Amino acid sequence: MNAILQSHTTDDHRIQFFNHPLPVSSDTKIRETNSGITTAFQIAFHIAFCMAFVIPFYVLFYVRERVVKSKHQQFISGAKVSAYWFANILWDFVTFLLTIICIIITLACFQEDGLKSASDLGQVFVILIFFFLAALPITYLSSLLFTAPSGGYSKLALINVFLEIRAAGHNQYSAKNTRYQVNEVVIKRTPSCLRTDVTQDAKPGETQVPSERGRHQADPILS
Repeated sequence: MNAILQSHTTDDHRIQFFNHPLPVSSDTKIRETNSGITTAFQIAFHIAFCMAFVIPFYVLFYVRERVVKSKHQQFISGAKVSAYWFANILWDFVTFLLTIICIIITLACFQEDGLKSASDLGQVFVILIFFFLAALPITYLSSLLFTAPSGGYSKLALINVFLEIRAAGHNQYSAKNTRYQVNEVVIKRTPSCLRTDVTQDAKPGETQVPSERGRHQADPILS
């Protein structure tokens, strides 16, 4: 089109287009809310999926120390058990704190509804802290089941991913009593609990979806 325009005028004339997405209609908001696939759910699901790979990272060093007997040598040299585990927990907490800060900064940059104010981000921060404190003892105990650091990481990550996907699928498609059993056995003991907590934290701040009557009043073309 610019070539045709410039052939009839001069080279200084041109046509430039800008495309902007249309706002989400009320009908689409209602459909997404009824299906349960909201922005908060997607963010929580991805954070939990990420934690399924982050938490097994802490099993690497303890499997290696047990296999090469370095922990045994430290105890023989006079290191106290309490000092050993306190130093490990403190260092693991500091490294995980950096991960939490990266997550909070990312959420603050995108300013999604329910996950943008200081109180919302503070609640997510506390949820991640408690999740780490709950997952760390299980990670320490699981290190006793493996003999290779890389194998322990991959197997533990695979188990977490499987339980996360399985729990999400049961919540959506299973019967009511089955969902309760899965919630008690699986969700409260895997990164799925993190997904549930973050989703519940973001719900009060989400954009309110108009009712069916208000939707037709707001969208005259639908009435």
